[in-house]
Amino acid sequence: MVSGQWLTVDLGTATSFKELRMDSAGSANDYARGYQILASNDGVNWSSPVASGTGWGALVTATFPVQNARYVRAEPVQLKRHLGPSDPGGPRFQ
Repeated sequence: MVSGQWLTVDLGTATSFKELRMDSAGSANDYARGYQILASNDGVNWSSPVASGTGWGALVTATFPVQNARYVRAEPVQLKRHLGPSDPGGPRFQ
C-alpha cells in the first residue's frame, strides 16, 4: 500500500465492531506509521475517521467506540516501506 490507497472490508451485513488489527508480520518493515479508520453502511458514504493513530511495528491495533456498519476502511496516512527480496506483499488487516 502507498499513501492515497486504502483497504475496505465488506462485513456482509451491518455489524458492531470496536477494533481493527493491522498485521504486517509477513513484511515487518512495511507497516502503517499513521492511519485512520472509517465506517460506512453503503460503501460510498464514509464517516469521519472513527480512529486515527500511529503504528510502531508489525502489529497495530486501532480501538474506537463501537461502530455499527457494513464496511470498514483503513487508510494509511504515512507508511514505513522497505522493499527487499523477502517482501511478501505488505500488510494484512483483521
